[in-house]
Amino acid sequence: MELISEKKNIKSSIQNIQARIKLSNKLLSARSIKQFLTILYQATNPIFKVKSFLLCWHSGHFGAFQYIYSKNFDHKRKPVSLWPPSLYFEFGNENIRQYLANELGHPVQYILTIPITLKKYSVDQRAILFIEYFNPYSTQMKQWYETILNPITMSLDHLLLQDHLQTGSKLLSSTFDYLKEPLAILDQNHQINRSNKMFDQCSNLLQNNLSQKILHWNNCIYEQHRYSAHIKEAIYTIYHYVNVTKSFSLRSQMIQNEKMAALGKLGEEIAHELNNPLTGILSMAQLYLQSKELPEDIRTDIKTIASAAYRSQKIISHFLKFTNSNSKKIYTCNLNTAVKNTLSFVKSITHTVNIQIQMQPEPIFVTAQLHLLQQVIFNLIKNSCQAAREQWLKKSTNQATVKVCIGKKDSLAYVSVEDNGPGIKAENYDKIFKPFFTTKSKNQGTGLGLNISMHIVKNFKGKLTPSRSALGGACFKLELPIKYP
Repeated sequence: MELISEKKNIKSSIQNIQARIKLSNKLLSARSIKQFLTILYQATNPIFKVKSFLLCWHSGHFGAFQYIYSKNFDHKRKPVSLWPPSLYFEFGNENIRQYLANELGHPVQYILTIPITLKKYSVDQRAILFIEYFNPYSTQMKQWYETILNPITMSLDHLLLQDHLQTGSKLLSSTFDYLKEPLAILDQNHQINRSNKMFDQCSNLLQNNLSQKILHWNNCIYEQHRYSAHIKEAIYTIYHYVNVTKSFSLRSQMIQNEKMAALGKLGEEIAHELNNPLTGILSMAQLYLQSKELPEDIRTDIKTIASAAYRSQKIISHFLKFTNSNSKKIYTCNLNTAVKNTLSFVKSITHTVNIQIQMQPEPIFVTAQLHLLQQVIFNLIKNSCQAAREQWLKKSTNQATVKVCIGKKDSLAYVSVEDNGPGIKAENYDKIFKPFFTTKSKNQGTGLGLNISMHIVKNFKGKLTPSRSALGGACFKLELPIKYP
């Protein structure tokens, strides 16, 4: 009998060893944490009625994670703000029980805690497996798990290392994809090996031409930078398009400042040359006006000449102030008077143009200097007349037409000047106020009129806005604050 009993014990031990070897092989062949916990559940449940598993681990630099598994309740891997094993090791079992109840969503009565020391995976080098079960047989259950602790540790070591690498790969991939500058990696055959979302979005503009050093896209300017990378004896080229919009803006501002400085020096040189003949014209006009025998119509024309000469001197004076420093002194003038006086200076331009004027019956006072305001209105009317005349000469219109309208709305007064010329091209709206930009021929424009006009208007706290005219050409609207008594 003893021999038979001993044989049965040996056979049972062999079967147990074979079962553990089989379970160990299954655990070591697991390809995911879910599969690992499923194998444990299927092996444990027939012996000890298991309710759920909760595995916690620390993924180095990526923080703490957990995985909850049961037959009727399956959670995937999720990050947690608390590192649960610290509750067990530092504060005791009650804290762990409360934590598990919160995570599982029900009170926890029986729980087996298995700390796992990892060999090569985590910076923290710890993981912990919580097993919730129905009946109070923790001693037997703990002994059973101790027999398979080694394959559990080896399997988790591999799976958590794999999870750690996948997390790092996803983080790098997300960083690469959501980088706010275009980036691409090309192989030795100059084929795109990897590119981020920004590069894919603007790739149509590049048209597979990566020799393009500057990329204008989405209202930004990108400058191409190239780097070589040697990876496993292969050479890759990294194309990185750096956003240099602010740098270009500062560079453009510096160029404009240099232009304005050169303009100031030029103004100083020509001021003396122009002021002398203008003073002579003004003096001669005043001398002729002293004659009593002068016919009235000629007297009126000489007065206009004298007024124009005086106004020219004022413009030169302001031009010098404008190129050196902006005057902060603001005067008050009547908008009707400014337009009316300006029309007398553009007679030579408007004689072939149909000028339509809409004045206001009552005076409209604005905060501006009269002669500077006249300079702005003069530029606008002159430009409109030239544009309308250009269309008329091309036989595109029956008559060159310019409409000047004075009005007010709320606390603003305005002068609109519109024409039936060719209008402003869409790509030129952002350029027309820049110094030295012009669409006219060299004999007609310098590209300074609108730039100076804009500076004058801004100095008066006003706005100068271009748009499409109802007449078919361009419309410029000058708005200034109304000066109330």
